[in-house]
Amino acid sequence: MLLSQKYKDLLNKVPRRTNECWLGDMFEGNDVYVCGYKFLVHLEGTALRIWQLMDGNRTMAELVEQLNKEYSSIARDVILEDSISYVIHLEKAGVAAWRSRPLFEEVKLDR
Repeated sequence: MLLSQKYKDLLNKVPRRTNECWLGDMFEGNDVYVCGYKFLVHLEGTALRIWQLMDGNRTMAELVEQLNKEYSSIARDVILEDSISYVIHLEKAGVAAWRSRPLFEEVKLDR
């Protein structure tokens, strides 16, 4: 079975950060610490890059495609499987979720 078939349902989902509390400069620094409930998650390298890309706008497929462009020396299947398993790990830690409804900023209120 192709990996893309194995993860078909997840590739169309949109991962997002559920915790916007971190220590360090997410876009300029080499590492960031994300505050969880009674823990810190240390992000650096590709883990930090995935965190940056999980902005609630990209599907998992788009996120993986961006990583494929940036890390072209790594096999596509490795990037796919590692990215999905990492987002699932962050979800279990409570600092990521799959966007199933518009974020607060996108909700249009009746006047």
